[in-house]
Amino acid sequence: MRIEAAIACVGYDDLLQLTLGAAVRAVDRVTVVTAPWDERTPAVAGQLGANLLVTDAWRVRGTFNKARALNEWMDSIAGAGEDTWLMALDADVLLPEDHALPRTGLDPESLYGAQRRMCAGQMEWKEYQESKRDLNSFPLERLPMFGGRLWGTVQARNEAGLLGYLQLWNPAHAKGWPRFREAPTASNYDVMFGLSFPENARRFLPGYEVLHLGPTRVNWAGRRSERWNQGYEVTAG
Repeated sequence: MRIEAAIACVGYDDLLQLTLGAAVRAVDRVTVVTAPWDERTPAVAGQLGANLLVTDAWRVRGTFNKARALNEWMDSIAGAGEDTWLMALDADVLLPEDHALPRTGLDPESLYGAQRRMCAGQMEWKEYQESKRDLNSFPLERLPMFGGRLWGTVQARNEAGLLGYLQLWNPAHAKGWPRFREAPTASNYDVMFGLSFPENARRFLPGYEVLHLGPTRVNWAGRRSERWNQGYEVTAG
């Protein structure tokens, strides 16, 4: 099983420097997908051993378009073998190095996500880096389900694989769409892609959790949250 990962990153170079090294070591190849106006991200990608894809697809007629940028990445690796899996990963998500990414026993027709624990701020991250706390000490995110609807609006009884912070699938065998559908915000394209898989073909990676750095639900149309590395030096992961 080979894993090709894409990390979409425009304006997240501060968090990318903390997460990219672990991603490079966890999968077979990482491509950082960024925009021409982001001058910092290419340097981080080069320093930490990732490939780089620079595209202006992030904005189409003034609208944020993360899906089109990721589709360009998929086009760039078209023709990969049937044993190649694709992973879309956010720049603010850490793949913990003390837990190996599962590679065996996965269903190639399914879409996989990962449970995520939430690291709200820099002081908590520093404690984690200094081994003063472990992954299990961070709160586990639980998505709200009301009457068989995610957030009370999305018709789904199974929350697995619906959010784009980590989505893993095998394009040669997957039951879902072959590409992401373009959407006006990053909160739409990933859910639509996930819902293209049957409920029983969306799963969480068994025994595997990731760590999300910083706030959620504020950056759907581009970076809005406060940059890290303020007040003290944070070492690269």
